[in-house]
Amino acid sequence: MGPVDEVKRAEANLKQAEAELETARAEEKDALKHVEQAIEELEHAERHHDVTILVNGEPHEETGTRISFEAVVKIAYPVPPIGTCIEYTVTYRNGPPANPKGSLTAGHSVEIQNRMIFDVTPTDRS
Repeated sequence: MGPVDEVKRAEANLKQAEAELETARAEEKDALKHVEQAIEELEHAERHHDVTILVNGEPHEETGTRISFEAVVKIAYPVPPIGTCIEYTVTYRNGPPANPKGSLTAGHSVEIQNRMIFDVTPTDRS
């Protein structure tokens, strides 16, 4: 095989490699679209699944990833206790790694997970 034949063979191999590279790029683009769709579906499912939390020992189904102080108090005491100046203390445990335990104050919310425990205590500050 002469030099001219080698160049032609090399050019043919280059064209084939370029075509394979273009095919691989298209397949990669399709795969990335599938990954993005799967991530969106997972995030949607995580946002819209029911979580069972325990409020003062009673199970309660909650949809979403967070719950506010006010929502926890309303679950614990749908009818507020009688008193002139009722204040609530909310503590929690068995939370997700970002907030495994702590207290929740008015105007704030906390990330929740299944079987998270909330204790709500009313106090009359009169």
